[in-house]
Order: sequence, then structure tokens, then C-alpha cells
Amino acid sequence: MRRYCWILTGIIFLSALSFGYAGELPSYFGFVLPVPDNMPYRFTPPSNPPYTTYERQVTMIIAINNSGVPEQVQPADSQDTRFAQYVEPYLRSVHFTPAAMNGKKTNARLPVIITFQPARKYPAFVFPVDSLGEIKDRGLYFYAYDLNNINPPKLVMFPKYFCNRKAIDSSSIYPFVLLKLQLDKEGKPTDVQKVRSTLPSYTQTTKSASLWAEYQPATVNNQPVASTCFLLVSYFPQLDYPTTPWIAERINSLSPLEQARVQLIPDTVGLMQKPLPRKLPGDVYQVINRRMFYHDTISAFIVVDSSEQVEIRRFSKLDKAHRQIIRDLKQQMLFYPAITYDGQPVSYGGLTNIIFISSGKIRIDYKW
Repeated sequence: MRRYCWILTGIIFLSALSFGYAGELPSYFGFVLPVPDNMPYRFTPPSNPPYTTYERQVTMIIAINNSGVPEQVQPADSQDTRFAQYVEPYLRSVHFTPAAMNGKKTNARLPVIITFQPARKYPAFVFPVDSLGEIKDRGLYFYAYDLNNINPPKLVMFPKYFCNRKAIDSSSIYPFVLLKLQLDKEGKPTDVQKVRSTLPSYTQTTKSASLWAEYQPATVNNQPVASTCFLLVSYFPQLDYPTTPWIAERINSLSPLEQARVQLIPDTVGLMQKPLPRKLPGDVYQVINRRMFYHDTISAFIVVDSSEQVEIRRFSKLDKAHRQIIRDLKQQMLFYPAITYDGQPVSYGGLTNIIFISSGKIRIDYKW
């Protein structure tokens, strides 16, 4: 009986790959992204894979016509041309359910994240919407809309806000307020509603602060439009309160917790929040009394489960010295787990780069 179930599951899976998703595909402002409907069963390497010393993710942009046929494959970064050349024959062999705008088939540009591992011929592919109609990554999904001139609203500035740190220091619950906003064509909020909050006493002040924030309106074909979106405000006890204003132009200079404490989410797809380091700054760690490899980079796949346990696996260098450094690093790593929109913690694994920047210091570049 078990064997029969596995065979049936395989038939269903292969049917989805061969004939595409039969249900209603996700859309945004009437635009439906292309979806792969006949992924070839196996990647056939055209040659030796491009050389890389660590696992890396490369983004490719596929131009797909209104019949679902790829016409061009280009790297998002011109430095990744050799990776594009390696996967282009495969990506051009994929047929897609074509993009559609208000029900009419149209040309589209589609980003694809491709993961390459050292000395492995078979990369992994992640599409914004997969052949089962599922959205694996919110950032990739809305990046695809940006490429097609459907631009979600964006947060420009969020004012300072306050909380009593003692109220959240001892709590193991992820401290957040999630709001639903209606923005007009000018990006002005016209309505604010609570969706969910683990901090009821701060919900009203968060709603008030959202009215003083600055937003960039959504645009469709360069025309501003009204939109519905979601605002996630997190109250991390590691931060100083009152906070300083959150300003989008400064985001690259902020720690992971500072970056993530306020987020404007175009729609509730994917995860509400991926894992976040609990310590500040969260992306720089000190490893003491160990041999260091200056300017070296290791890739590692880090898994944070729903109970906050951390596992580091699939790192690109396996010699004894690097293994010991990874063990030391793991002892210091504490994370908030990934969170769904109903506030439930879930397991999540993602790629990181571990970069040796100076004597005893390591920087973590979280690719998720």
C-alpha cells in the first residue's frame, strides 16, 4: 500500500511538471507571472560547471514571450555571465504558462535564483511561482513584478517609536504588530486596521505612528495607483528605545535587526519574517584564539528550527581549521525563528556567506 502511495504521489508530481498548475495562479494588480509548466526532468550539463570556491546564488533574468517561450537569458549582474552561459540551454528549454495582464497574454521578464555548489554540475533553480503554483520567496516574487513595471508601494520613513523594554525582555514570544494599510495614489494612508499583534498595549500607538510614516505609492506602468499593503513593526528588546526614525536610504548601514524592525509588505505571501539574529550587530562575530584566513569566504547552509535550534551544514570548506571555526561560531549564534503570518514559528534553512574580515572577526552575509 505504501509503495502504491509513493507511485501515485510521483505521478501527481510529474503531471504538475508536465502540464502546469491547474488552479488559479497568484496575481498582483491583475498581472500573473509566467510559471514553468514543463520543467525538463533532469538538467543536462553542457560543459564543466563554472569554477567557484564556495556555494553561491546567481540571479538570471529570462525574457519570455506571450506564448510562454524563453527568448533570452541574461544575468542580473554582468559579472555572472559565465553562469548564465552554463544554464541558458536548460532555461531556454523550459516552457512557461505565459504572463497575463487582466486576462490577456503578454511578454514578461522573470527572475530565477540559481544555486551553484563547488565542483557540482547540477545547480538548483527557484522561480517566483513554481509549477505547483506556490510562492517560495516573497522578495523574489515582488522583484519579478518590479521587472515588469508593476511596482509595489514602499516605505520611505517610519517615525521613532517607544516601548518599555522590561515588558518584552522576558517574553519568548516574537514581539510584533502587523497592520493592514490602505494607501491612496499619493501614498497617503486612508485606513489602518490591526491584523495581528503579540503586544496589545502597543497596537494603538503603532497604528498612530503608521499615519505619520512616509510611503511611496504603488505604480502600474509608471502611473501611481491606490493599494492595499501590510506593515510589520517589531519590538526587539535588543534595541534602544525610543528608536530613531527608520529611513530607507540608510538601510544598508543598519544591523539585521534594525533593517527588519519595520517592513512594508505588499501582500501576505511567503513567510512574514525569516530568521533574525538575536544579538547585535548580528552579522559580525568574534572568534578567539583560532587560526584565521584573511579575505577568505566560506558558504554555509544555516537551518534555524521552530524551537530556535541552529544547525550549520553544507559548508564549502571541510578542513579541520575551518570546521573548528564553524563550531565556535555556532556557539554564539542565537536566532528568532522564521514566523508565519499567524505568528507561528517554523523551521527555515538558507544560504549564508561566512567572510573572514580581520583578526578574529567574521562577517555573516545572510542570502535569505
